[in-house]
Amino acid sequence: VISVPQYSWLPAERDHYYQSKLSSMLLYTNRLGSTTRIKAGTYANYFYSYLKSSLNDISHLNGTLDEPLIQPFVTVEQDIMNRVEIHAGLHAFIQDRINFFNLQPRMNARLRITDEQYVLAEYGYSSQLLPASIYLGHKENFNLKPVNSNAFTLSHGIQLGNYHLKTELYYRLF
Repeated sequence: VISVPQYSWLPAERDHYYQSKLSSMLLYTNRLGSTTRIKAGTYANYFYSYLKSSLNDISHLNGTLDEPLIQPFVTVEQDIMNRVEIHAGLHAFIQDRINFFNLQPRMNARLRITDEQYVLAEYGYSSQLLPASIYLGHKENFNLKPVNSNAFTLSHGIQLGNYHLKTELYYRLF
């Protein structure tokens, strides 16, 4: 048994935190000719969060948050002469509690230099909900919008025997 001394000058802190997420995905894929494919579907997410925090028996955070997040998408994939692959898509972000909707374009292009090497350029716009503790931390935060960002990636990949080496430049703009 280990005894930890209690110091009266230290605040008594009590935190209870629980968060769960249930996700499902529906996907439809169809080939249009020999080099084009279309994908469409949706991600359906359900989040549940419970937070309670007190310091010296003074409640600082106390609440629950249960909410759905729907993210439908469509993507077209094109293969050009077995050397260039282009993927272009549009995702949506639908969150009812904060009455938020946006469209998120995404695209990438891969050039196969040789059978062992490629260069890949990618762009994506995305949104992310804030942590539940921020929404529940203060009444004014409850309807804050998600964080949006633009991400750019340029990468080079090479197959070296049984190993795959990838170097990547990544830039994200909030």
